[in-house]
Amino acid sequence: NGNRPLHIRRLLNLRFNNPRTLGDPEDGLDDIDILEPDPKHHKAAIRHPRLAPFWKESATEEMDGLWRRGCFKKWKTSELTPEQRKHVFGSRFHHKIKRHTKTGIIKSLKIRLVVMGN
Repeated sequence: NGNRPLHIRRLLNLRFNNPRTLGDPEDGLDDIDILEPDPKHHKAAIRHPRLAPFWKESATEEMDGLWRRGCFKKWKTSELTPEQRKHVFGSRFHHKIKRHTKTGIIKSLKIRLVVMGN
């Protein structure tokens, strides 16, 4: 669009490029818009036609790291007392597309597990 400022037009012409694995021409990600929004929820990330494998890999890395650091312990709900069940918190994934600050080129896809406090 010729009505956009020059710096926005240049950003729109940049291509998806991640030095880790996202920049390979064979992965089909070279035409992803750099203004791609962060997914609002995990289901939206997993449904993305081209980014889903990268989101899944990032989620696996996050969960493996948390288990390695001993952040979790497996419990059967039936073993918990009603009082203990009141202190069980839900969780969800927070998705973030990391970009270079100057160019806006996408560097990586990050997922963090967050505890819901409601």
